[in-house]
Amino acid sequence: MEIKLLLKGLIAGAVLQYTSTALAMPFEVGKLLLQVQWVPRDLSLLGGPTVREEEYEEEAEVMASLFIQEMGRD
Repeated sequence: MEIKLLLKGLIAGAVLQYTSTALAMPFEVGKLLLQVQWVPRDLSLLGGPTVREEEYEEEAEVMASLFIQEMGRD
């Protein structure tokens, strides 16, 4: 029972400290939140193309342009 009371007190203290800091320095809190923002490396999690697909497309474009250059030399 004392553990629950202790955890509630710690959480309440953390929330109170965060809220007071947010009210006193809103831009500092905003900068902190921007620093810890999660940005996925794998865009497939968001439904976009994966990094490997983008690399493959870039490589295919380079190979196609090299092929066209070689064909022009003949």
